[in-house]
Amino acid sequence: MGRKSAKIRGLIIPSDRIVPIANLKKQLLFFDQVIIPDPSDFSLVGHDEIQDSYPGEMTIVQMPRTPFPKEEDYDEKYKALIAKTQKLQRRGLIQVVSPSDWRAINPWFRIHVHEAVISNELLVKSAIPDVFDAKTVKIPDGVVHGLDIIKSGWERIPQIKIEKPYKIEDIEGYWNTMAYLRLGRVTKYIRVAQIKNAAPIAFDESSSNILLALGQNAFQDLPKPDSLANLAIAMDIVNSQDLEKVLWELPWDDVLKIRKEILPKVADYRSAIIKKSKKIYRSHLISFSNYQQILEDDLNELNEAKKSLKKAWQGVGIVSAFEGLATAGAIGSASLIIPNDWQTLFATLLAGIAIGSGKITKELKEVLQTRESLIKHPLFIIEKQLPKIK
Repeated sequence: MGRKSAKIRGLIIPSDRIVPIANLKKQLLFFDQVIIPDPSDFSLVGHDEIQDSYPGEMTIVQMPRTPFPKEEDYDEKYKALIAKTQKLQRRGLIQVVSPSDWRAINPWFRIHVHEAVISNELLVKSAIPDVFDAKTVKIPDGVVHGLDIIKSGWERIPQIKIEKPYKIEDIEGYWNTMAYLRLGRVTKYIRVAQIKNAAPIAFDESSSNILLALGQNAFQDLPKPDSLANLAIAMDIVNSQDLEKVLWELPWDDVLKIRKEILPKVADYRSAIIKKSKKIYRSHLISFSNYQQILEDDLNELNEAKKSLKKAWQGVGIVSAFEGLATAGAIGSASLIIPNDWQTLFATLLAGIAIGSGKITKELKEVLQTRESLIKHPLFIIEKQLPKIK
């Protein structure tokens, strides 16, 4: 193809555990820049973000809301990861989200979106694929949702008027709480990805399922998750699991050498995916069958770019160290295209919510309007076992 490809960023959505170093290396073989979460961000709404002023010059600072679940030694591991990638950060290949990025999002807007998603049965169920795993679950302390203070007679804070959170019956109650907390984390970082003009990347099963469920909500005739996942376009031309095993111990300098060889062909393949996604976006599809048809039509450019990328991988020495090219049924990264952008999805989720503040109304208008600075393709990255890999 040989044409110049627009650069594209990927933002890794935080999880209960830190992103594995091999997965981070793999993302750098696909994206021009990878953005990782803010290490100081622990909750949907941080300390001192919401302050209530009372007569007599009294101010009450509300406590953080919706804390993020984390593995026991998360903070130590994440600090170590950031320290190991300082050189890449200086080169602009890896960027760390700063507090100013997420603090730019109106905290009440974050709360409204969260209250909307936790009342959605599909989304709540999607957040806890590990509900029946035999493991200990630690729920962090803090306000999970709700508990607004209404100050009659003074300037009122926004009121949230929606249904109660959806509760899955016949499971331990803390699993519902876990679902609500994970949903808060994912929806916050989808918005951060918008601000950073990046495609959201989910590397864990829970976040991947949440993104998949959000994609389902884009259609009138709600498709089954597997039906939508089967249409995802594989990013990993080589076997993802074998590649990550090799990348795990591979020095960063060697990863960058591979990146130099592979990235030009990745850019062509990526451009073909984005071109397809823009076509879907502009078609304003709401029928899943019509979406499936347009996605599967005219795949020549995509297939040619894929063939070229396969040849590039076969020319890289480390391919001989593992099985090689990806096969059907492999677990790996895949780009999932939906017929709505994230602004439209948020608007759908917020439908029917009574917004009780002029500030939030202004924020909604800013978020939901079309912006030239935001990505105009409905693309996000999931980590799934895909029965069909195109």
